[in-house]
Amino acid sequence: MALVELTGRAREDRGKGAARTLRAQGLLPGVVYGPGGENRLVAIEAHSFDRLMRRAAEGTVIVDLQLEGGGEGLKVVIKEVQRDPISSRPLHVDFLHIAMDRPVRLVVSVHLTGVPEGVKTEGGFLDHVLRELEVECLPTAVPEFITVDVGQLAIGQALHAGDVQVPGVQIVTPADRVLAAVHGRHAEELPAAEAAAAPAEGEAAAAEPAPAESGGKKKGPTEG
Repeated sequence: MALVELTGRAREDRGKGAARTLRAQGLLPGVVYGPGGENRLVAIEAHSFDRLMRRAAEGTVIVDLQLEGGGEGLKVVIKEVQRDPISSRPLHVDFLHIAMDRPVRLVVSVHLTGVPEGVKTEGGFLDHVLRELEVECLPTAVPEFITVDVGQLAIGQALHAGDVQVPGVQIVTPADRVLAAVHGRHAEELPAAEAAAAPAEGEAAAAEPAPAESGGKKKGPTEG
């Protein structure tokens, strides 16, 4: 688990106008959702939040949110980021306050390692189907990412969520969900040269010349 520090301050103003004013000042409005419906309005320095998101892209992080004049920091995770539909710029962030001694449910990225046997020796290809797993564990046991070895997979074989085991972590994602599978090459994936060399049924027959009629044109009876 990675613990990343982030600073911010409490805010009181609500509404779209107040949010626009904050963003114009280089701040990102947000809410910290706590247990029992205890919510806190916060404002985060936008550049610091961008750095946090780059760090979070590498794996799951728990944020040590330090609020100005707020005393001890809050341990939070990012619940949702609302973005501008055109620029993708963050507009608002929701945090979830967590207790370090209570289990928490999070989504963790899946990293595949190894080259499947079906790819190395059988000419197949690897399909990475599920890129995240939902887990439940204590915050101190949250992995940054989950590594899954696919080296033993042959063509037609797959790994499922139920095959993953992480010490101290319960996998919540349904056990039958496919994480990764190795497939063989399909006919439509043949190189163009091979496809061109294999005419469809009926084309070969159509290309063959029709047999010539023996004896030429049949004559009618001789007049006599």
